[in-house]
Amino acid sequence: MAPPSAPATSSDYDRLRELKAFDATKAGVKGLVDAGITTVPRIFHHAVPAVESDELSSPRRPRHGVAGSRVPVIDLTASRSDLVAQVKAAAETAGFFQVVNHGVPDELLAETLASVRRFHEEPADAKKRYYNRDPTPTPSVRYVSNFDLYQSPAANWRDTLFMLMSPAPPEEEVPPACRGIVSDYTPQVRKLAATLLELLSEAMDLPRTYLEEHEAGCLDAVLGHYYPPCPEPCRTMGTTRHCDPTFLTVLLQDSVGGLQVHIDGVWVDVPPVPGALVVNIGDFLQVVSNDRFKSVEHRVLAMAGGPRVSVACFFRKRDSTRVYHPIVTQPDDERPRYRGITVPEYLGYYMDKGLDGRSKLEHFRRPLGSGKRLRSIIGDCGGGAPVQIDAHVWRKCVDVAPSQAAWCRATPRASPRRRPESSVACSASTAPPAGSGGRNGAIAATSRASSAASSSSSLPPSYSATVKVTPSPGR
Repeated sequence: MAPPSAPATSSDYDRLRELKAFDATKAGVKGLVDAGITTVPRIFHHAVPAVESDELSSPRRPRHGVAGSRVPVIDLTASRSDLVAQVKAAAETAGFFQVVNHGVPDELLAETLASVRRFHEEPADAKKRYYNRDPTPTPSVRYVSNFDLYQSPAANWRDTLFMLMSPAPPEEEVPPACRGIVSDYTPQVRKLAATLLELLSEAMDLPRTYLEEHEAGCLDAVLGHYYPPCPEPCRTMGTTRHCDPTFLTVLLQDSVGGLQVHIDGVWVDVPPVPGALVVNIGDFLQVVSNDRFKSVEHRVLAMAGGPRVSVACFFRKRDSTRVYHPIVTQPDDERPRYRGITVPEYLGYYMDKGLDGRSKLEHFRRPLGSGKRLRSIIGDCGGGAPVQIDAHVWRKCVDVAPSQAAWCRATPRASPRRRPESSVACSASTAPPAGSGGRNGAIAATSRASSAASSSSSLPPSYSATVKVTPSPGR
């Protein structure tokens, strides 16, 4: 894709030329600071000042908007029921929370931050071998300033070391300063993510292992961010407002601060808490939860002090062919609000647009009125052999509106063009049928056919998953 250039504001300003000149140095923002600049180059100027200059003149963490009381801190030693309730409340409101007593040793957290800082503060020539703007999975380790340098309206005051983790890169490809991240830190974060995804699954009234089984717990990438001190923080941003293209992001931040979350129209600080890890809901989890869980906009302020160092772990399966749809588990739920998407499709769109300050989810949102509410397609139940279908399959049937509507119309009201033994009716219940062992609002569909005719092959094409047939007694 040809790099677009932003509109020039004066006759002597060639934005594309300046972008290319900056990119060619392969030294990143750190290189500008090392060169002793006293003003922020125009390619980093944001159209509207992020915050007033007097709020950022201090090298200490800025206090803009509301203090971080709206971003809860969750102690993972609490009881299971309390944890599910706390995680659910945070996911449905702030979309962000911090966790303590998570099992990752403090010494390992400190060493992980130190290793990222060591890499970014190496001489420019030592880092150039890793500098690469190619968005493909090869190489699996690369260093770059602004992955969206040529797409976004303004560059951010940040450099990043990317490490793709699925699979983990060979040790020789990882900068020596950061090899401990791959060998020591990421296994610990994987365990934490598995615990969090269990809690989030239960918070959606799904089986505990549901999200993990659907590849939400795959550690796809580790990003080591470095935000150098900025001479004019009022002109730029550390990271533009955005949401994460993940199921879950686990962030380790240092004590400098600057991370903010957009909640109810206000930017809220996420203050550093010693020993804590920051967790945020990603776009894919908002999709599968049908907007119950919030992937919330967040940003990082440019700072006069610092540098700020953070390490983000992105959980998703980059090359998955799985199609993710909203899960609708209750008869009175809203219609599915998004069409089905794959991780590669969404990431392609996200990378194309860059951090432009706009929600990428809106591109995949269904127009109002494009689907039916669950309650409007529930038909009358006849007797016969109940076919138990889990909430995930039911959701897909609702999403495939034409075939689902046609199937639901084949109720006991016999059509002269259909044989009575093949007519089908469906119904929904908030509780699984007796003996199902589920906890996910299972759907009971009934067929007037024989037990053999009620196999998965006789169901509509949208029922492609495993179907359990249980003969009804006395029929």
